[in-house]
Amino acid sequence: MLKTRTKEQNDSLWSLGQKLLGEKNRDIYLSRLDQQLEKYGIGLIFMEEDGYPSLLRQIEKPPEVLFYRGNLSLASRPCLAVVGTRRATAYGEKAAYEIAKDAASQGFAVVSGMARGIDSCAHKGALDAGGATVALMPAGLDQCYPPSNAWLFERICSEGLALSEYPPSVRAEKWFFLNRNRLISGLSLGTVVVQAGGRSGAINTAQHAAEQGREVFAVPGSIFEFGSVGVHRLIQDGAWLVTSVHSVTDFYRDQQLTLEDGDLPEKTPARQSLVLRKMPEEIPAERELTPEANPAGEWQWLYDQIDGFGSLPEQLCERTGRSPQMVQTGLTMLELNGLIERRERQRIYRK
Repeated sequence: MLKTRTKEQNDSLWSLGQKLLGEKNRDIYLSRLDQQLEKYGIGLIFMEEDGYPSLLRQIEKPPEVLFYRGNLSLASRPCLAVVGTRRATAYGEKAAYEIAKDAASQGFAVVSGMARGIDSCAHKGALDAGGATVALMPAGLDQCYPPSNAWLFERICSEGLALSEYPPSVRAEKWFFLNRNRLISGLSLGTVVVQAGGRSGAINTAQHAAEQGREVFAVPGSIFEFGSVGVHRLIQDGAWLVTSVHSVTDFYRDQQLTLEDGDLPEKTPARQSLVLRKMPEEIPAERELTPEANPAGEWQWLYDQIDGFGSLPEQLCERTGRSPQMVQTGLTMLELNGLIERRERQRIYRK
């Protein structure tokens, strides 16, 4: 059952249709929008309504309307963002999974962007703990981005919450990722960065968090890994150093945060002094690595589909759309370059 909306609320929706979809007829668009909302089980909440996340109201230019699938009340819990690179190592994936699992078990809702790599592991860690997770999407909720995470998207819509400031039919554009990042940090008390290059969406999210007066945490990595450059810079700039799986929840326990209270805790010296280095205005949604930082080379399309939980060759064929012969050739080359290993029952893991 679609709720009754005011004229002002319909004006806001019509404005989005004009701006993002080039719609020309108000009545036709609003009618089609209602059909899409009902078809895909999408709800919406306006900023002036009860149930709109209180922390988002505190950021600069919060969305006038949010579209959602799942349990909207999760966005009003104390939230913790866990973000990082799409090209995560096994170490990064495990760190994101375990930190998110711990946070969810302590009552936090884990927020991320449902990208491959760190984001996916964070969502899965929270869900596997029987806890809450919130995915901020860079497109309308009638679709999944990236398409390879459709299984995770459906699970989040069923067991957690998916949010977007974009109406159905809006496709992901590169500048939407930057817009989405401000919501990931804005919804959260703090942002944990697990593996990120010097120029990345995760660092952009941390920048937003600092500007919004939220905590920033960084998981240290190897000095030999490209994905450590950004997090090590965050630590140099004053982010909290994550030294264990429990570091973040211990921090909030020490701050005597009441999980029933969505307000920000008192300002700490770190939050007052943290000033992150400014990032460029435009960051590509999927940053292409240089050959030196991209050892997978021409087999990157295959390497990107190998997750930290083990992938079977037939799964990789399905995800990539390539033939079994091509996948096996790619796996052999990746193995020879020391990038993957085969373990029990022919499961393939990144090293």
